[in-house]
Amino acid sequence: MIKFQHISKSFKKIKALDDISVDIEAGNIVGVLGPNGAGKTTLLRILLKLINPDSGEVLYPQTLKSNFHNNIGYLPEEKGLYKNSKVMDFLKYFSKLKGLTSQEFYYYSQPLIEKLNLNRYLDQNIGTLSKGNQQKVQLLSTIVHNPMLLILDEPFTGLDIVNLEIVNNIIKSLRSPDRIILLSTHLIDFAEILCDRVIFLNNGKLIRDAAVTELKNDLEFYQYEILTKDDFDFFDVPNVNDFIKIDDGYKININNKNDISGIIKFLAETITIDEVKKVEPTIKDIFLRDISNK
Repeated sequence: MIKFQHISKSFKKIKALDDISVDIEAGNIVGVLGPNGAGKTTLLRILLKLINPDSGEVLYPQTLKSNFHNNIGYLPEEKGLYKNSKVMDFLKYFSKLKGLTSQEFYYYSQPLIEKLNLNRYLDQNIGTLSKGNQQKVQLLSTIVHNPMLLILDEPFTGLDIVNLEIVNNIIKSLRSPDRIILLSTHLIDFAEILCDRVIFLNNGKLIRDAAVTELKNDLEFYQYEILTKDDFDFFDVPNVNDFIKIDDGYKININNKNDISGIIKFLAETITIDEVKKVEPTIKDIFLRDISNK
């Protein structure tokens, strides 16, 4: 387990992190989510010891501390590729930096190379590859040494729909009782599929830390889809907290499920309702609600 204890960090007058305390357990994929400027990257850089907090500390398990450099894998949002190097040479070089022998490199890398469909690119210069294939090369260099701590900052950048699914499956396969995985992404739909736990940050503050199952079982609101071809302004509808326009109508949030009958009666006086459906809020819905309420 990794423990963040009362972490704060400022850059000049900007409070990037404000008294963050959270525990990260092994065996889980933990999503670190938040809008731009929420403090996600700062938190990850402190975890990696790239920058120091102004106050507070991070506690690491002894097995990770004993060989920290070789036990971590970090995929940064900004690419760190040597574009004039051949793919295989680049991968071998980084595996040596992480302490792998040639035999270990081939043992760990070959299955991953096949899963990522990189076989035919191994003798090509990295700079000649598409953005998606460059991202897969960087991901492979991050995980080839089988790290105990894996930090993935926007791992889906540049990937088409086919490669999104490939990388998604690779990350899921990396879940292990001895490994800690942190995932930061703007693709919250993928975070919902991948993550066991989510941490929401906003303006440097921790606003939610919960298992995905707990999050959905302990909702503070109910969600319905009102299917209609008519346009309507829901601001004046009693007991409707939030609403968004969707393709075939509107999605609304209410605090009390018993209010829905009165809402439907109110709407029916003005618009033609084709159907009303109760739906389960997604992690994205909960995230947007949390952010808007802070």
